[in-house]
Amino acid sequence: MDLSKALIRILAGLFFFMLVGATATHTLLHQVPLNGFGSASFLFIAGGLVLLSAPVSDRARLLFIGVLGFVAEVIGVKFGWLFGRYTYTPVLAPNVFDVPLAMACAWLVLIGYVRQMMAGLSISVWAEILLGGMWMTTIDLLSEPLAAHPFNFWIWTDTGFYYGIPAHNYLGWFAVSCVILALDKWIFKPSWNPNYWVEIVGVGIVVFCTISALIYGYLIAFGVGILLIAIHLWLTKRARLAVNALPRKIRSTRVTN
Repeated sequence: MDLSKALIRILAGLFFFMLVGATATHTLLHQVPLNGFGSASFLFIAGGLVLLSAPVSDRARLLFIGVLGFVAEVIGVKFGWLFGRYTYTPVLAPNVFDVPLAMACAWLVLIGYVRQMMAGLSISVWAEILLGGMWMTTIDLLSEPLAAHPFNFWIWTDTGFYYGIPAHNYLGWFAVSCVILALDKWIFKPSWNPNYWVEIVGVGIVVFCTISALIYGYLIAFGVGILLIAIHLWLTKRARLAVNALPRKIRSTRVTN
């Protein structure tokens, strides 16, 4: 076993250990475990797992996505017009320019997940960018109430109708996600290579947030989570059927890669 595979196994083990531990603590004790159960560490582990398991040709674009997301967060915190006015708490520290470094991992994981799930869709570039932006915004509809309230990752100065979160935030998420996806398409022209870990990490986070939304009584967010899980399962089944429809020789090559 080479070092890369060993590290992937270690990170995967840590990811699942923290995910299951946090889910169990929320479910059984109805509380945030150990100051977010090492929330920043969890995001770093998730980001590291996605990066390390990705083909070498995709690592630069994942890092690029993480940097763009982090820069968007800095602009959002400093000026307040991109997502609305909010400030980060110390839960996700360490921070740079008042933004946790772990947020770069959150952006690269989620964009990577959404981009990977859309890889098999036969749609135009602009449709893919808009669909990706809507998908990212839907994920934020699920995760934002949890992050802002029981998880205490950040505090909103502005308020709104959706669990006290301003609509401005979701417009900003859609716009920033579309810009990142468009820049990825423009700069890194080749298609994404299959990386099943980014799918596992992405859907793992979605499932965790869906369970947490139910536990804390955010029923609308819970419904959004169920929708996201259903979409994931449908696209996964669709991709599997497409692979099975290929000639055996091509199919074995696709699975190996």
